[in-house]
Amino acid sequence: MAIRKTLIITVGTRQIGWKCKDGIIRCFGTDGGRNEPKHTDELYQELGVTRGHEQEGDRTYPWGVRDLGEKYFEYCQEWLGEDFSKVQLLMDEKIIQDHTDLNHIILWGTNQPETVSWSYRRSDTLWLAKLMEKKIKATFPKLKVDVFDPQIPLNNLSDIREELEEFILEFALENIKTDDEFTLMIENKGSTPTISESISICAAGLVRQYNIINIVPEQPEPSYEVNTSSRFAETYKTTAIVEYFWPLEKLRVISAWERGDFEEARIWLASHQTKHEVIYKLAKWLSLSINGEINKYFITKIGQWINSKAVKKLAEPEKITDWQQKLQAIKENQYAKTWETFFLFETLFQRKNYTTAFIIFAQTLERLLYLEWQSIQYDDNSNFESLINEWCEVNGENNSKFRDLLHKIRTLRNKVIHKAKPVTEKDLSDLRISIQNSLTVTDDNKESIKGFKAVLEKICKKNYETPPETLMRSLANWGLSVLNNS
Repeated sequence: MAIRKTLIITVGTRQIGWKCKDGIIRCFGTDGGRNEPKHTDELYQELGVTRGHEQEGDRTYPWGVRDLGEKYFEYCQEWLGEDFSKVQLLMDEKIIQDHTDLNHIILWGTNQPETVSWSYRRSDTLWLAKLMEKKIKATFPKLKVDVFDPQIPLNNLSDIREELEEFILEFALENIKTDDEFTLMIENKGSTPTISESISICAAGLVRQYNIINIVPEQPEPSYEVNTSSRFAETYKTTAIVEYFWPLEKLRVISAWERGDFEEARIWLASHQTKHEVIYKLAKWLSLSINGEINKYFITKIGQWINSKAVKKLAEPEKITDWQQKLQAIKENQYAKTWETFFLFETLFQRKNYTTAFIIFAQTLERLLYLEWQSIQYDDNSNFESLINEWCEVNGENNSKFRDLLHKIRTLRNKVIHKAKPVTEKDLSDLRISIQNSLTVTDDNKESIKGFKAVLEKICKKNYETPPETLMRSLANWGLSVLNNS
């Protein structure tokens, strides 16, 4: 599996500057407005060129960054011998320096067709993007850098979306394999509203597949030194795009968690791993436990999770100690390991998957009876019926209602297994009545499993003190609490 990271920068008019002969860094797009220095005029003067203008009807528009960028690109190529060192990455230098694991940068420069008024075309950034490309390649030679400058009017949202979806994003993703860990960072501070909106929509469609990060350089305050030199952006904010979806998807995760559908919860959490990795991994282990995968591998992995630094940052020390003790008991005690299957039973019962839940209950009962039998004899040939009879003999229950209850459970189990019959609500109601008649348990709520738990506790009470919660139930309840408070 390869780790890949790509940065898309939508190049704005103030993205870069130029270090002039007097040492002042002048920004290509700073044109004297709002008490700002007249850097654009001064950059023309640096080249010894008079700033021209375009006439459209009765309106006159001075040249802007489209023309200025082209002149400086030609100047670097023809007069400085391909030396682009004086180009300054005002917005993005810090970002590129910090992300040493970057593989690829895509620069999107605007390039509107001649059918668009010069009043808009004068601010196109295709040449600024080309200057950035040369500067980045010279400064960071290991980085792959590409420029896209499609001829699209900036008010044509559909064409911008099409270009982004069919060419730019496809190009960014073309060498990504299904098992690669891919991050796409988007820096669109300098983009027009139509480009920004298009990128946001497309990025939202990718959050289930990839880690999509919005990265925004913060304009320094003040923006200029005393000598009017432009300052570099020294800080930036990063936001995982998927975070915008968390308020809604959190509700879906919680709903799945409460239903015991931890696999569904894990799927919803997959794109939120940056902030919820601990719960994402817990959902995986709970899902495996529901599938009956409490084996040596599972025990090792859940132990590593419990003892991880990330979990210790979230869980109280007392809670972690309790989990560690429960896990150690599962490793050493067959009763404790068997008792964990009660979590599977109650989860399936909660989902109203009564037939499967009952089979798990019957298997757990038989397993506990077998462990009881092993404590006095070592005959591995005992069946469910003989295990019930032997337990009743040893515990003085030969003529009791509890013995009748155990055989009723066995008979229903056989009907399900031998005749492929489902367990109905009537079957459960009959069982609940038998439990109440044989044990001092009030269990009138048809959704309650208190009576079923009491049956299992009675079987093993001489040799094992059942905990208030299984390890898996404790973990599931804790995970739900973390989700509710996130």
